[in-house]
Amino acid sequence: MKSFRKYISAAILFASASFAFSATEVNIFALNPEAEETVTNGLNDFAKEIMVAAPEAATQMNVWQEAHIGNLFPSIHPHFGGGLSIGGTAINMTGFKTAAVEVANQFNTISAAMLGDTIDPVIFEKIPEKFVLPSASLDLRLGGFVMPFDIGIFVIMTNPNIFAVHLNDPSSIYNMSQAINFKFLGFDGSIDYFSIGGDFRIRLLEEDGAVPAVSVGAGYAYTKGNIKAHAQNESEILSTTQTTTIDMGMGYQTQVIFIQGQVSKDLSIVSLFAGARGILSNTTCDWSWAFQTDNDTVDALDFYDNDNNGSVTATGLSDTHKNGKWDFSGIQPQVFAGLGFNLPKTQLTFSVCADVRSFFDKGNYTDFIWSGAFGLHFKI
Repeated sequence: MKSFRKYISAAILFASASFAFSATEVNIFALNPEAEETVTNGLNDFAKEIMVAAPEAATQMNVWQEAHIGNLFPSIHPHFGGGLSIGGTAINMTGFKTAAVEVANQFNTISAAMLGDTIDPVIFEKIPEKFVLPSASLDLRLGGFVMPFDIGIFVIMTNPNIFAVHLNDPSSIYNMSQAINFKFLGFDGSIDYFSIGGDFRIRLLEEDGAVPAVSVGAGYAYTKGNIKAHAQNESEILSTTQTTTIDMGMGYQTQVIFIQGQVSKDLSIVSLFAGARGILSNTTCDWSWAFQTDNDTVDALDFYDNDNNGSVTATGLSDTHKNGKWDFSGIQPQVFAGLGFNLPKTQLTFSVCADVRSFFDKGNYTDFIWSGAFGLHFKI
């Protein structure tokens, strides 16, 4: 009986598409309703990965090897610097991959029943389960006045395009980051990432002999990004050309505030540093997927479904996170460390960072969250 109902459902779907005069919306889960839950759960799981990885990626940039770079005034010479940082944060993409493959499989099942086009699920099966969320930032750090403090400003983006910024629209800076395509990984995917923020540090202890420099500080960052996967196929159906596409994407935005402490020691050519942060974030993820066929001659063979979306926010020990508010029960502790090489007016900095909760909180984390960054700074 169950098999008979499947054939009836397929016949109805085929009839609805065959006699339509324009593109018809089709439910690809008509033959397997349970598959829709698999897709939704996969994307929601990936959203949870983003919610802990994106805040960490935002805070690892603009990391300097000194706990305090010195003052602008008073000073024999003013202390300031700037440069470039390149980094990445490890992320688990299993949920995203599972959802994409399931959509392709269910689409093909319906498409076969309707004598339509198909998509090779191998395109999505090549999505890696482990990935690195990349980022790059332009950094600027200025020494303080009178008091021993410094201020850092940074802009992080995957693929900067200054032509996307318009002077009559200051908010257009948020569109400055353009997507980077990852076809070289075997699938048609892309990512864009933008973050802007700053931090303030005040020196508690000046380096003196064997005594290291110590500082404490706080900062803020705003981040938004998108991760997308695309599949497209062209085929000949009834002597006509038909193009089929499937798109899946995860967008996110997060605000991050953090406090931190850092200790550093200059050993002439090499400097060592380490520190800890407490991160508080307000993050929302929005996912969507859609498919569409476009037959260049027979409109009745066109069908689509582009109204599949969801939104996920972090949940903490209180209900305030569910309403998109700051929740101090969801603090992410971090530890970081690294070393720098001192060249004439130039510093090469290597650092790593780990999310402490990811080592024991398996309710909110699938894997350990690690980050790494390289900085090239010019400093006076």
